[in-house]
Amino acid sequence: MNADRDLATEPLDELDERILTAIADVLRAADPVPAGLADDVKFALTVQALHAEVAELQRVGAESALARSEYTRTQTLTFSAETLSVMVTLSPIDAEEVRVDGWVTGHDSAVTVEIRGEARTLSVEVDDDGRFTIDPAPRGLVRFVFLPEGDVRPVITPTVEI
Repeated sequence: MNADRDLATEPLDELDERILTAIADVLRAADPVPAGLADDVKFALTVQALHAEVAELQRVGAESALARSEYTRTQTLTFSAETLSVMVTLSPIDAEEVRVDGWVTGHDSAVTVEIRGEARTLSVEVDDDGRFTIDPAPRGLVRFVFLPEGDVRPVITPTVEI
């Protein structure tokens, strides 16, 4: 080997690519990417990009839900954040769609609600009483995003299935 040659400045060749591929295969087998990591990273980046406040899903009646052995789909979700609280009721329309009725409290200005799903985003304004309806909304994994008017941070919920 020529000691005067700087290998770092030379382009990668076929042998380099085979070595890097072998290393990548070993790392994938020894330490695979955790399930859901990509979604968690996207969520974290979205929150950071929005400088959003993350709403917390409230547990109501968890002990009664644990006593049941059969599966029951949740019909009402409650979220709370520092700047607002939300209750969302889901009414099944059919196997593909639900009606979403919601109530937002604790806001001092107009609020836009977005349901961000895998395929699309639906948006609606909250009325003066804090109520909103999205009918129909496609079933699936979604995040609710609440965008208050003015210089107020948006609020985003964890992913839920509707």
